[in-house]
Amino acid sequence: MKPSGNGSSNECTARPGNPETPPGRSANMKRKLRVVFCLFMAGGLWGLTPSLAKLATATGAHPLGLTLWQALGGGIVLLAITVARGRVVLVSRAHAYFYLVCGVVGTAAPTLLLFASAPHLSAGVLAIVIAAVPLLTYGIALVFRIDLASPIRILGVGLGFAAMLLIVLPGGNLNPIMSALWVLIALGIPLSYAIENVFIALRRPPGGDEISLVAGMLLASAAMLTPIVLVSDTFVPMTGPWGQVEWAIIAMVFVNFITYVFFLYLVRLAGPVFASQAGYWSMVFGVLWGIVIWDETHASSVWAALGLMLLGMALVKERAVPLAAD
Repeated sequence: MKPSGNGSSNECTARPGNPETPPGRSANMKRKLRVVFCLFMAGGLWGLTPSLAKLATATGAHPLGLTLWQALGGGIVLLAITVARGRVVLVSRAHAYFYLVCGVVGTAAPTLLLFASAPHLSAGVLAIVIAAVPLLTYGIALVFRIDLASPIRILGVGLGFAAMLLIVLPGGNLNPIMSALWVLIALGIPLSYAIENVFIALRRPPGGDEISLVAGMLLASAAMLTPIVLVSDTFVPMTGPWGQVEWAIIAMVFVNFITYVFFLYLVRLAGPVFASQAGYWSMVFGVLWGIVIWDETHASSVWAALGLMLLGMALVKERAVPLAAD
């Protein structure tokens, strides 16, 4: 990708009848519209995840069985896409180790914790907690010395933890003690993703694109979860007729897949730093989806936590880069 700033594309010419229109302005505007569309789609769809998790667990389906379907369904979809593109999921020793570790910390653990905590926390609170991924990633990166200490970014991490404290303050929820416990459990979701992010930065094997690598992670997670689910008798059957649980499972598989496609396209159009802003919108939309789907209301402390988390994420995020040329 080549940074283009507000430059023009050679493929575009001035509009007829308006010779003063600079070549490329129309192409650049279309690019910006595509970027904004992908940003809102990625954030808006990913923001649905907490609400869908609440739907899936509302009738008592076991988190282990639900987690298996998320890993298996997503893995099969991405494997099909990999094969359709004429590529393969690499299975060297380095790749197998990578799939296993990421399958545990990047798929099984956070998904299981999401389904476990969904019945006990509002979708909005879950969305705010999950949004702590970049803050925790930066903290772990500092520990492993793969990123530089910055007072501004450290302040951002502090604001994120202040947001967590606001959520569990008395008056923010109906049962402060239990809510605090489940918020701590739910914090394992962004912590797992943060550990995965750092592991990928340190141990990503050579070869394989993002789609085939994620397919390997998901399928490895499904392979590990299958015997556990069968032995513990927590399998969730997907036999008809389908009800709320089954449709929520399918919706989550496709929401995760479609969000991933939009995010990858956004990375190609605008770069990974700009694409990371989807995390802001996933949190905002997560709160909004909870209001729309579950008729949630929040105490002022939760809204303050949302504001602190947005500010913390903005401080931790790297400096934005110009839009990239195709």
